Amino acid sequence: MSDEKLKIRKLFGVTALRHEGDGARSRCWCVSTRDNEVLLLKHVRVEGEKDERWIEQLDNEHRISVAVEHPNIRQSHEVIYHPSKKNPTDVGLLLQYIDGEDLHDWQKHNDPSLAEMLAMFVKVSDALNHMHISGYAHADMKPLNVLVDNRTGEPLLIDLGQACPLMMVKERIQGTPGFMAPEQAKRNAVTYLTDVFNWGATMYFMLCGQRVDTEKWQEPDRLHNVPSELSDLISQCLRMQPDRRPSMKFVRDSLESIRSKLDVNAL
Repeated sequence: MSDEKLKIRKLFGVTALRHEGDGARSRCWCVSTRDNEVLLLKHVRVEGEKDERWIEQLDNEHRISVAVEHPNIRQSHEVIYHPSKKNPTDVGLLLQYIDGEDLHDWQKHNDPSLAEMLAMFVKVSDALNHMHISGYAHADMKPLNVLVDNRTGEPLLIDLGQACPLMMVKERIQGTPGFMAPEQAKRNAVTYLTDVFNWGATMYFMLCGQRVDTEKWQEPDRLHNVPSELSDLISQCLRMQPDRRPSMKFVRDSLESIRSKLDVNAL
């Protein structure tokens, strides 16, 4: 066993099975617990004050994941501080392990029909609507933050590190160019309508392969390769003014209606 894997066992009491990838300041491992449960470990090493915000993100992800439990949102199990919460040198977040690929890779590898895409969109919209009802916004929706489970085919929202209570004004600009809403760039309050824009930009990208231009901040061209009802809905999500966007419940219900019509027409 490598020195790094031995250290994971010593720090967090789990067995590192394999390295899964690295984030901005975290290293991710597929691990096994003493009860033989396979989980994902996000490990942050505390090397200075600059690392405090990464610890805060782990805490935030755990707290909000627990508060918004939903079958299409990745579950969080525990935050472990070593040697103590007051003065940690290492922090680990244990999460549900998902053997899958992000939404864009799933699309590339499976070439889904529009009906299959819409089925995914409905489930993600339902998860986001549940977050909003629970009082939170995801605040960083993009294809990379939806994983499709290889075993079940279910999409799961991941990476709640930037999620926040509704109406929160963040200390710094957060979001991903090409998907973030105008109010995020202006550091205005994050609302459920921010997620509607992020998710609209995600659906737009999935359907035409282009990101929304978050430098010019103008509404993108309408989609012409999908039913007009779907194109209209996505255009509504991508309105620059938040109060002109629909709710996530409206988005979910509209997507389900469009999908149902596709099923009927296919008969």
